[in-house]
Amino acid sequence: MNKEPNCFGKYELLEPIGTGGMAQVWKALHPELRRFVAVKILHADLKYVTPGSMTRFINEGQAIAQLHHPNIVQVFDLHIPGPEEEGCEPYLVMEFVDGPTLDKYIHRTSRASQFPTPEEIVELFASISQALDYAHRKNIVHRDIKPSNILLDSTNTELNPMGEPILSDFGLVKIIGAQGPTEIGALMGTPLYIAPEQVQGTEVSTKSDLYSLGVILYEICTGTPPFRGDNAYAVMRQHMQDEPTPPTLINPKLPAEIDVVIKHAMAKDPAQRFANATSMTIALANAFHVPIPERLRVKNSNSQPSLPPPLPVETATQKEDTESSLPTIISVGLTKTQVSGAEPHTNTTQTSAPAASVAAPPKAPAEPVAPPAPATSASANRIWRNLWPIFVALLVVLIIGATIMNKVITLFPSGAASPTNTVVGQISFYNTGNALDSNNLTINDGVMLNLKNVAPPAEGKVYKAWLYDKQQPENDALLLGTVSIKNGAGTLNYKSPNHQNLLATMSAFVITENAPNNQAITPFLDTKAWRYTGNIPDQPRPGDPEKFSQLDHLRHLLASDQTLDTRGLHNGIDFWFQHDVEQIQKEAADVKNQQDPVIMRQKLTDMLYYMDGPCAAIEVQASGHLPATPEKNILNESKIGLLECKQLTNLHGHLQHIRLHLAGIVAAPGASASQITSARAIDAHLIAFTNLINKMHDLAIQLSKLNKTDLKAAQNQRTQLDQLADSSVSKTSWTDPATQTTHPGVATLCNQIAGLASIDIHRATPTA
Repeated sequence: MNKEPNCFGKYELLEPIGTGGMAQVWKALHPELRRFVAVKILHADLKYVTPGSMTRFINEGQAIAQLHHPNIVQVFDLHIPGPEEEGCEPYLVMEFVDGPTLDKYIHRTSRASQFPTPEEIVELFASISQALDYAHRKNIVHRDIKPSNILLDSTNTELNPMGEPILSDFGLVKIIGAQGPTEIGALMGTPLYIAPEQVQGTEVSTKSDLYSLGVILYEICTGTPPFRGDNAYAVMRQHMQDEPTPPTLINPKLPAEIDVVIKHAMAKDPAQRFANATSMTIALANAFHVPIPERLRVKNSNSQPSLPPPLPVETATQKEDTESSLPTIISVGLTKTQVSGAEPHTNTTQTSAPAASVAAPPKAPAEPVAPPAPATSASANRIWRNLWPIFVALLVVLIIGATIMNKVITLFPSGAASPTNTVVGQISFYNTGNALDSNNLTINDGVMLNLKNVAPPAEGKVYKAWLYDKQQPENDALLLGTVSIKNGAGTLNYKSPNHQNLLATMSAFVITENAPNNQAITPFLDTKAWRYTGNIPDQPRPGDPEKFSQLDHLRHLLASDQTLDTRGLHNGIDFWFQHDVEQIQKEAADVKNQQDPVIMRQKLTDMLYYMDGPCAAIEVQASGHLPATPEKNILNESKIGLLECKQLTNLHGHLQHIRLHLAGIVAAPGASASQITSARAIDAHLIAFTNLINKMHDLAIQLSKLNKTDLKAAQNQRTQLDQLADSSVSKTSWTDPATQTTHPGVATLCNQIAGLASIDIHRATPTA
């Protein structure tokens, strides 16, 4: 992506804060107004590869510009570059929301069985409901309501302690009454949260957003989405056919009335859902037996609306009818979707009854049916003569149905990617450049594929390599390119053109066999074409209170760690480990070469902050000579240091933090023998490295206590400090004098840590 200043006018890009399949979002500064904004930049390649992306991007900007609500992100500017701005991408300037997404909030609360209180859930949904109902009154359907599209403003906690929710990402918006074709092969919505009618390709309305909101409610109440599957289409099939497990069976602490509320929120038939989002939140408050938020009472004179009509009981015949119609649904909804305009939504209020006591009325017992009189032999023959054509017709229907269901199973395979034990290669993440270059971050933005003992593709076919996120199949898959096979071996080197951190958003890999001219935009459309596959294991270790998997440990190390993120330290622990060590080496060189004791003391303060973080403040004060604060941005960069600091409760320094995640990788399910061996070797190096930093720390403390004359005369100690720092960044290796063992410098050590993020590739189990 081009980040030249002339591409973004007056806006100064500061740091990336999010990446999706369509765009990358940067935190930026408006220098004249001195305020932060979010700049959403369309991926450069999408302008040419994916038809309609530009239209969707423009639609999003225009749709949000129509909305003025405190819980909907504001848009300030939309810029489409002209012919004279060659190399620049379209961008959207929006309100900057300082805080995490609702997805991250759910991850650290409900998914960790630390559920929000009923009052917190109701207040959260009250704010979201008001925003959604407002958009619906403006005839705008979002069509992609999900936790990652709801931002939590941590600067506004008056109503919601987790942060005021802000609805964002209107990239799939539909204006009610407008008509127009959707991209061929595109799916309007997110599989984990998509409404059944969106899968079917039928009319999408405001009720579709309410279904997605019901799925989010389910997830917050239980810690898991209602439907999960091996691939996106398996999940969508469940949305159309299956009923979710009652939430109270997953979280017994929930009141029984919650099952009723969520059942109606997620009704397959849109007519059975709530009239609007506010009605759902009021029913939710009643179900939890907590007060209805005052702001909802003001706008709803009827504060206790009843639930929608009881859901019909599905009979076996109805279910068969649904399954038999599924192939038609798939062909319309998943190949060429034509979304017609929905009728404008009418905001009605239903007759009220306390939701806490609402349940589907019991069915009246069926009237007993008298047994038929026995038929005579003649009448039986006559009945058979009349009925045999029907039996023949049924037989034909069964044959056709079996054929159709075979097609359905082909499209929705249950084990399309089940690997065998045969490893045929590996794919590894790596940095394409200097990861510490703040102006050109290149962290995990490349992948290297190596294959061996692989059969060549069939005559007239080619192999295509893809990355995707197994945990969030709704995210776009990434086509890496075509793999050539020679003598059973093949390689592929992919570098992200916009330097996307691939490990942060991808966790699985697949090779498909396709015709050379196949223009598939995702490997999920034809899982029969899968030939080789693999993924980073994402099963939590049993008994782990954090419930971390191998994937979680790797992402904390190499992509994003929440304890660091909340302190403004992004890009993972590995990044800050290397950053701080290299900064210490520069400061140590200045301590050695400087002749001015004042500058030496400033450099010693800087070093102590990088090593000890907040604990350095006590040390510099105790020295009696050192400046109290470090220079430049060091105070922000050293909110966590390399070594342990007693002031940071339950928060480890970078070195110990890395060691804890290495131990987690070794213990996590799915760790390979090579990963375990590598992790243990890296841990041994880190122990020696910690001793090295401690020696530097002791020397810095000794020097800090000297007066100016003695500090200037302490050339031997200053030289020793510089030598230790040089060892820490050695391009080859350094030797521990205590054990006479050699260890790598920080850059090599960090590369070894990054090398743990690899995927073993297996042959895919063919589908029937």
